Amino acid sequence: MFSEIKKYSDSELLVINNVTTATALDIGIRIQRNDSFKGITKAANKFGNASGTQYYEGLSDSTNIVVSCMSGVGLSEEIKRMMLESLSNTFKIITMDYKDLKQTLENHEQKFFNKTKFVVTTTDIDTNLNIDIINIYDIMEESGYHRFEDLLLNSGEQRPNIANLMDKMLKFFTIEGIKDRLQFLNPDVVIDEVQLITQKYQEYYDISLDGKTKLNLYMHLSLMIERMLINSRKPDTSSVAFESDKEREFYSVSKTIFKGIELKYNFKVSDYEISLMYQLLHSYI
Repeated sequence: MFSEIKKYSDSELLVINNVTTATALDIGIRIQRNDSFKGITKAANKFGNASGTQYYEGLSDSTNIVVSCMSGVGLSEEIKRMMLESLSNTFKIITMDYKDLKQTLENHEQKFFNKTKFVVTTTDIDTNLNIDIINIYDIMEESGYHRFEDLLLNSGEQRPNIANLMDKMLKFFTIEGIKDRLQFLNPDVVIDEVQLITQKYQEYYDISLDGKTKLNLYMHLSLMIERMLINSRKPDTSSVAFESDKEREFYSVSKTIFKGIELKYNFKVSDYEISLMYQLLHSYI
């Protein structure tokens, strides 16, 4: 509606949805006393979400990133929260329902998204518009992460902030993946343990794991710790041979790295569990 009316007027325009008598009277009084246009728009916004207002052309009057998830606004809001906590906040984060985003892309021209840097979604979506859309799960892959990083860098973001955001997202998705599978461990507590273990492996071997590998490692370690706790009183009958020098070194390093959680939780990480860790990491070391 804003775009259609704006075609016929060069004046400043404020469109108010679901306008009430009280709203109309308030706006009218402010116009009569020559309040500034920005002051009037600010006053109009106070009437709540039901009375949506628009005083600019396009999705937003600010540089923005759109976050949209098919599973609902709740996940979008979590991603928005992590972005606001990690990034420099030089742009606005707009959350949209997936259906709303799809309809918006279908019903508007390119200029509607002129201030939109890119769209983050959980489901691939096709559009004829020239706008970058990246799947949040692709970011866990190395190529997807580099593309996400480039999009943020081109938006004026700093690398340390992007790395911080990635750590938060990995932590969040790990907790989401394990919280229904852990019987008694608190996922918010155990995730800190597995992040520390992963960091020690990266430091020793001087490697940088991609997001997908970290996610798999976080989930595996979280469930492993609970398995070890449950089976701590059962004798370890597993027999695994570490034959090559590389495997024996990994075994020795792992025994040192796991020493902290073994003392904390009073269990021993079995050779079999270490062999599973080797399978997850052997291509990096």
